[in-house]
Amino acid sequence: HKASLKDQEHRYVAQRLQKDASAQIEKLEEQLAKTSDKAAPLTSEDNGMTGVVFLSHAVDSLRQLMKKSSKTPKELFADATGSKGHLSEAAFLAKLKEIEESDPQAMTLSEEQLKAAFGRLANGKEDGVDETRFLDEFRERYLCSAPVTMTDGLVIKGGKTIRKVDVNEVLEQLEEPTQEESLGLIRVKVKAEKDEKEGFVTVAGNQGTVYLEPYTAYVAFQKSLEKDLKSLRETTAEVGKYLDNKVGDLQNAKSGPLAETKNSLLKLKPRVAQVQQATVDLKKKIAQ
Repeated sequence: HKASLKDQEHRYVAQRLQKDASAQIEKLEEQLAKTSDKAAPLTSEDNGMTGVVFLSHAVDSLRQLMKKSSKTPKELFADATGSKGHLSEAAFLAKLKEIEESDPQAMTLSEEQLKAAFGRLANGKEDGVDETRFLDEFRERYLCSAPVTMTDGLVIKGGKTIRKVDVNEVLEQLEEPTQEESLGLIRVKVKAEKDEKEGFVTVAGNQGTVYLEPYTAYVAFQKSLEKDLKSLRETTAEVGKYLDNKVGDLQNAKSGPLAETKNSLLKLKPRVAQVQQATVDLKKKIAQ
């Protein structure tokens, strides 16, 4: 009777282990699939990220046009759309052709590339680009590249700390960057996208630490992918360790349900190794 009870216990433990290990592996493989899908624009031949790059070039050209004509992005939008309220592909191309005619050096994109840029701007919307979406491209933004403090004034000394700004946070510029006289640092008034807190942040330190770098959709996309890859590597290591530990625990089981489970767990290890290899390959592809 005791033996059959022990057998039942072992069977129960074995089933739980098997179920738990399989669930962890499946979750890991799912995480790999999601990360691969997200990275597709950078790894596929039809490079979806090129639209992002072309759009940032086109926006730079439009910024130069605005500087020359002393126009705001709002006025530029009204100019290009008339009373329509939506920017069409034709109007977008016409505006950029204007730049090319006045200064061929300022516009290096072909018509195909400009169409890809507009596609990215329109984001699949049939009726063109509305004002909010257009103005969004002209917001001067920064990506925090090293932890830095946001304070309430341009001058650091005696200023109040508002909060710490974390790496990869996006900040919108509210005023032109200014030099803080006492320390000779360039500081900028910003608004955090995360919680809309406003304050002054140092762009770069005297020792060469860069706290804020210009934000582009491309840079942000890459940073968020790096984060996903790191998390994938960590999960892979955890699942691998879990399997090793469980196999170690069952080392002495020579027969019965626990021995069978030990063998099943050993068979799962190659799947962890496959995810590990796929992560390395994905990282290489992204870096190309």
